[in-house]
Amino acid sequence: MKTILVTTDYSSDAQNAVHYAAKLAAYFNAKLLLFNAFQMSVHTSNAFMSPSAVDHMIANNEERLNELGNELSQTYNIKVTGITYVSMVDEELSMLVKKHHVDLVVMGMQNDLTENKLLGNTTTAVIRKADFPVLVVPFGVEFHNIEKILFARDENAIHEKDKSIRLLKEIAEGFKADVEIFHVEKMPVKQTDELTEEMQEDELEQVLKGTHHAYKMTNATKVADSIVDEIKNYQPDLLVMIPHKGTFMDRLLKRSITRRMVMETQVPLLALSDIREKEVAHT
Repeated sequence: MKTILVTTDYSSDAQNAVHYAAKLAAYFNAKLLLFNAFQMSVHTSNAFMSPSAVDHMIANNEERLNELGNELSQTYNIKVTGITYVSMVDEELSMLVKKHHVDLVVMGMQNDLTENKLLGNTTTAVIRKADFPVLVVPFGVEFHNIEKILFARDENAIHEKDKSIRLLKEIAEGFKADVEIFHVEKMPVKQTDELTEEMQEDELEQVLKGTHHAYKMTNATKVADSIVDEIKNYQPDLLVMIPHKGTFMDRLLKRSITRRMVMETQVPLLALSDIREKEVAHT
């Protein structure tokens, strides 16, 4: 992992994610891109402000971002670059990820339990559209060594060449973490020996070769509830999922259960992109 991008609007939840990302960058000796999408308030947009006044506001925002970047650089001994645009966050991220060869985007979760504040509208929108890995950091969760990773996967297979899955391996190897691959079936659970033999033929097994990992399967009618229960049982430091379009992870992003997964359990969520959907999109 060479480049990490973290978004900030200077709110408490965003600042929490910023420091998490900075410590992660220090751990991997990666550079940190500090991104702020500067947005005019409704009052400011409706006011008759001169171009010079608007330029002054933008300059002040850039100065604030640079001050934060300098503080992070000195505190964590990392290289930090500030980037700001007058735009919406989700409109610029894909471009920035490609331009700066970003390996991971880090975002905070709003500390707001209102039903309509699922992960924060911006964070949810980014996860559902992103073709890059996004790490969501719950408010109040501080960075510490990742000892256990829970990879909750669905029925979709994994492509060995998928770069985002290799990021999971890099994190696991970097922290020498244990990985549990948790699979929920709506059919009766298979025997352990059948499961092991089947999984060993999976491309995921080839990707994770060399890491300390194990498989676990259960059957349940409510997939999301099973994942929440496994989080509480396994006590991971990181939850990993792939939000395939049309599958349970995609549906969870539309419902409050995702907040229950991450906010209640206080576990960072790493949402990986799916290479097959990118391939389909380009055909």
